[in-house]
Amino acid sequence: MMDEARKGNNEALLQLLEWFEPEIHALARFIKMPKEDSIQEIKAQFIAFIREGD
Repeated sequence: MMDEARKGNNEALLQLLEWFEPEIHALARFIKMPKEDSIQEIKAQFIAFIREGD
């Protein structure tokens, strides 16, 4: 699924985000900003990591 998301398959990317949702919410507790902002930041960084590779 990771390979598909890297190739630009948005459905695969959404599935990965859904799969990692519990971990994202858990990590958001440790960031000193509003929870929704930290969740969005984690998701943005995750998407960038997937799209840029390695």
